[in-house]
Amino acid sequence: MIKTIFFDLDDTLYLFQDSSAKLKAEVETVKRINEKTKEKLHITFNEFIESRHEFKEANKNNPDKYNRYLWFDNFLTQKGIKDINFAKDLEVLYWEVLSQNMVPYEDLRIVLPELSRKYKLYVLTDGLEYGQIIRMKALKFDKYFDGLLCSDQHNSLKPDKQVFDYGLKVAGCKPEESIMIGDKPHKDIRGSNNAFITSIWIQRGKYAGTNPIGKDKAKYTIKNYFRLLDILEKLDN
Repeated sequence: MIKTIFFDLDDTLYLFQDSSAKLKAEVETVKRINEKTKEKLHITFNEFIESRHEFKEANKNNPDKYNRYLWFDNFLTQKGIKDINFAKDLEVLYWEVLSQNMVPYEDLRIVLPELSRKYKLYVLTDGLEYGQIIRMKALKFDKYFDGLLCSDQHNSLKPDKQVFDYGLKVAGCKPEESIMIGDKPHKDIRGSNNAFITSIWIQRGKYAGTNPIGKDKAKYTIKNYFRLLDILEKLDN
């Protein structure tokens, strides 16, 4: 019997990677930087995107790759601006704009109350706790979840089995009593398969058009969250 459901966050609970919310947050922070650099917006924006990509690549095995403050501090340093407080202000602005424009998946918004009455729900994410708390409150999903499990709590990233073992420990459940739902086959699905947690791929976001194989192939694939209710009914019988 299933007792716990783990969810990824970005592109699993709401559209993130290709969303207008993400773009607005990036544009507004770069506009603020431009107030100091006096450069053309498109030049600064493209430089920031490249700088962020290089930073994330350099920290690809480190939770700091998701630290927005470090993104901005690193970019400002490259631009010859040494201002820790300004970098912090940019981080606050980024989260403020993002949270004001986030839109949850409508089908998930409908089924979450029912799920929360029957199962323990946790977010299991590579993101850092500070930013993920802001996201969950903006989505108005925080009231349905029992916990928010983030990479800076255990210093590891998916698909590392340690991430999923940590989730099981906090939730107090066994792998066979759990489900992991995520949009990233190479992270959410591969990791949950390695941890012997039932894997469900929500076919949305950046990887929706891929064809996962091997350890990246989920036990179940869903295109909407109403289908999740059918799967849970089957697993609970």
